[in-house]
Amino acid sequence: MKRLLNPILFLMANMPEVDKSMDLIMSFLQATTESVKNIKNGIESFHANVLKMAPTVTKPKPSQAPPAQEPSPEPAEAGEEPVIQLPPAEQPGN
Repeated sequence: MKRLLNPILFLMANMPEVDKSMDLIMSFLQATTESVKNIKNGIESFHANVLKMAPTVTKPKPSQAPPAQEPSPEPAEAGEEPVIQLPPAEQPGN
């Protein structure tokens, strides 16, 4: 990494107004560093909260049977339209 930076620093030293360029680069690097720290802290906080919530989520016990499923209707024969059953409509006043 140093071998790459040495020629760049040498060329920058010969540029006019190098101080302004270096200040700009430094502010960019500081902003990037702070952003990475904030993202890292956010991810760690999220992970800690998920780990706290994990025990509260209930899992079904193996002894519990899965919910019963209604049998699927038999396929309609050729030329017949399938019968669709609708739930009974609620009557007003009940």
